[in-house]
Amino acid sequence: MGSEEQKSYLFPSEQFSGKMVVDRDGLRYRFDLAMTVSVDDSGQLMLDTELISAPINKLLVLKCLLGKGGGSCHEFKFCCRSSDGKRLVSDRAYLTSCHDRVRNANASVRVTIRTNRARLSMNAGEISNTPVLKFHLPNFLCVSPIILQTEAGQVGIIGASKLAEHSQITGAMSVEAPAGSDYQRWRPTAYRLLERLHLVLAFARGAPLPIPIEECFKGKFEKLTFNGSDHKFHSDMMPPLEHLLLESFVSSVMPAVEKMAKERWNTLSTGIGGWLISSEYHEVGLLTAITALESIMHNFLKAKILKGKKCKCHPNHKQPPLACRINMMLSEMEISRKDIEADKIKEPATLRNKIVHRSHTPKKEKEDDEIWEAILLSREVLVRVVFSMLGFKGTYFCYLGGRHRRAFPACQRIDCRD
Repeated sequence: MGSEEQKSYLFPSEQFSGKMVVDRDGLRYRFDLAMTVSVDDSGQLMLDTELISAPINKLLVLKCLLGKGGGSCHEFKFCCRSSDGKRLVSDRAYLTSCHDRVRNANASVRVTIRTNRARLSMNAGEISNTPVLKFHLPNFLCVSPIILQTEAGQVGIIGASKLAEHSQITGAMSVEAPAGSDYQRWRPTAYRLLERLHLVLAFARGAPLPIPIEECFKGKFEKLTFNGSDHKFHSDMMPPLEHLLLESFVSSVMPAVEKMAKERWNTLSTGIGGWLISSEYHEVGLLTAITALESIMHNFLKAKILKGKKCKCHPNHKQPPLACRINMMLSEMEISRKDIEADKIKEPATLRNKIVHRSHTPKKEKEDDEIWEAILLSREVLVRVVFSMLGFKGTYFCYLGGRHRRAFPACQRIDCRD
């Protein structure tokens, strides 16, 4: 009871009523829907529904909806309004429970509804002279506000000075349109910029960064989009940057975030996405790190930067081995080899091949340590590749031989006494 009293809400409880629409087997079923809507401090949309009454044969349709969210066969739509004109809609809702009470030919059911995506439209408290797009971020650290000017408008990033005890929204990133902007042209550009910046921030913190709520202000209207129904806290997994250095990092990479070509960015995005996958199994960690590197190498091969070049140690091979391709990519990108000499690259590549082609799993503590060292080396290579593609210059964390600071692009170790 005490925890419920202490729970805070971003959006206080309010009554909504409307219709729930289920399309099944070529037929459309409509149900009256009344519920209490609130949003907790983690950004989760809470829907407390009242009893739904209808003939038994009609309510059986709801029973068929029970299942995991995400499958189109289990999803339905609803549209509800509040007494003061707020409008909540979702075309990706699903049921997690359905309890019935049968009385003669009629019955009533109490359902639990969750959404994969929902939109809340309402009048804003204040009129916004220029459109603003905002992503709300959970457990996000940022010591001081970051303000940057871009072609899409003014970018702002805010966050907490320390982590909360549980997953809750502590930060946000936004773009405010330049005065006189055409909204229909501005919005796609601004949204793409926020998506790219979000990915870079997730990479910097070394862990996935959910976006529970997207918010848009336009004139006197405000629209909130709720993504998913549960947002778990992700602890940082060997972050390459600390939040104290976030402002200098964002300032350094913003030109690349804005201007990088779509195809090149997609490759970078795939690489970072693979790098952010966590696993308690070291074998999976090594495979994801190597796969992320391979996805970036594929772009270089496709762009003919490496295509046709021969490997010195395997001149007769049609395609050089994985370790050689990584070394060739590092040379082409002129990335520092400090503590990742060419011979060392062979170790993670060899272990990766054993796991993939021979189903190798570590049976001894020594073998497990070898895989962990290979993970650290692979991740360090990927970090330097990403930094290079983003044009980053500054201080970062390296984990080779223990956590310490280095200066990119030289990758020289920084003595903490300096």
